[in-house]
Amino acid sequence: AIPPPPPRRPPPPAREPPPEPEPRKGQIDEDENWPAVAAICLGPLALLMVLFSFGALYPFSLALGIGAIVLGTMGRRNVTSGRSRRFYGLAKWGRRLGWISVVLSVIAFLLLVVVAGLIDVAADNLNDLIDGIKAQIEGL
Repeated sequence: AIPPPPPRRPPPPAREPPPEPEPRKGQIDEDENWPAVAAICLGPLALLMVLFSFGALYPFSLALGIGAIVLGTMGRRNVTSGRSRRFYGLAKWGRRLGWISVVLSVIAFLLLVVVAGLIDVAADNLNDLIDGIKAQIEGL
């Protein structure tokens, strides 16, 4: 006859995962979302820069606005992908303010081009007027 199979051993007890180490002072916690924080800093800064300079600092506000858009997008993706659980709202508003500052910077640039063109045309007309007056005075 066939002998009975040996008795089964009970499975080993499940091990608990080791506790996560505490972040040391100065060490970045994995839950932080630095792109979102940077976006909420750059977005309002770009907007204030373009508004308070009346568009004169449009190159700088344009660069800061683009940076806010990129970092805001990265911050939102960190939250949606699960790499972070914090600062989704900061990333969203930093990105929105970045878009507003980019649009205002482009408008400021276009106004600068239009005004410069108008000044050039006005200067040509003014020079023609002055030349005409000089010719009339010399003709007297």
